[in-house]
Amino acid sequence: MERKSFLAVVAIATLAKLILAFITYGTNDVSFYEGYAERAAQPHAIRLYEETIVFTRADGRPHHEPFWHPPFLLNLLPALLAAAKTSGLPFPFLFRLPSILADIGSCLLLWELRRRGTWAGPWWTPHLFAACPVPMLLSGFHGNTDPVMLFLLLLAVFLIETQRPAWAAGLAYGMSLSIKMWPAVLGPVFLLYLRRNKDRALFTAAGGAMFVLAGMPYLAQDPVYVVRHVLSYRSLFGQWGIGQILVSLPAPALGDGFQTYGPIGVMLLCLAVAVAAHARTKAPLLPRVGLVTAAFLAFTPGFGIQYLAWLVPWLPALGGYHLLLYSIGAGFFQFLVYHFWAKGFPWYLADSTMAGPWRDSLILPEIICWLLVLYLGWQFALAMRSRLEAPAVKRGKSR
Repeated sequence: MERKSFLAVVAIATLAKLILAFITYGTNDVSFYEGYAERAAQPHAIRLYEETIVFTRADGRPHHEPFWHPPFLLNLLPALLAAAKTSGLPFPFLFRLPSILADIGSCLLLWELRRRGTWAGPWWTPHLFAACPVPMLLSGFHGNTDPVMLFLLLLAVFLIETQRPAWAAGLAYGMSLSIKMWPAVLGPVFLLYLRRNKDRALFTAAGGAMFVLAGMPYLAQDPVYVVRHVLSYRSLFGQWGIGQILVSLPAPALGDGFQTYGPIGVMLLCLAVAVAAHARTKAPLLPRVGLVTAAFLAFTPGFGIQYLAWLVPWLPALGGYHLLLYSIGAGFFQFLVYHFWAKGFPWYLADSTMAGPWRDSLILPEIICWLLVLYLGWQFALAMRSRLEAPAVKRGKSR
């Protein structure tokens, strides 16, 4: 009965996302990706890294957007564009379809991890995960690649925790890097959790090979050029957490310094958190990833509203009530941001380039959401020290 009700919730949530994706355009991110797809379908697609696509805003003015993404998207996006032209379905719907399907995969992986005893929580936790408004709004409306990245990361966790070969987990991890580069922050967590140097080597080699193969032929054309542009990405500064606090102070040097050195600082912080967690706990992989993710979100100088989904797959390790708290707090803030960008109901296009950064009445919900991330990071740290001990069966010699 429990499994049937879970599958029913997954089906209802998926249907809701499909309907939302079909009747709306999404955010301006969809426009950016459609522009990338059109340019990548043309000769010399690698030049997109030094060009910009032009998105025409609702007021008729152009917005220039650079391309910072891993080279695999130069293969994926033209394929989605061709599928849209062949099927007659709109590109915004087809672009969001992989994210909706990835959410189904994430739900099933999380269910299976719970069934195997990797994490424990109330029976309704997987149901809440399937219906969580944060990924629902991201996959069904926003339009970005983060849900696919998260599914691949969760798949890597699943393969390691269920004693699959380390190279298989490495392939999943490498593919997540081919969607977005942020999983590189979590690399030390995976490598430290693997017990044997042989498995670490296999994980690293498989992940690197997958990233290279997925990025062909563009990585072969000029690997230094591609990697330099991908790693030069900086997210939006000054509208989240510490960055927002600093830019509001009458000391611009503080904000400038955090914007310049913050990215390196948060990377070093995440590395230190991963090492400290490994040295002091025998907890499973799920809460370790959650702890480092929370640390990143709490102290990152750059932020996009889609980043809120990065914490969701790991929260069940804390229990259903923490996931419920985050679903309410983060989901409410996310809803307000889209409502602000879309200029009210009915939602169709939520254009942040027109509306600008959230402000005024959205600042308090944003601060509450940021404080909630800090709280959940603290809860991950406490749980790592106390009750989350990895079952002995999960620490087999295959790792």
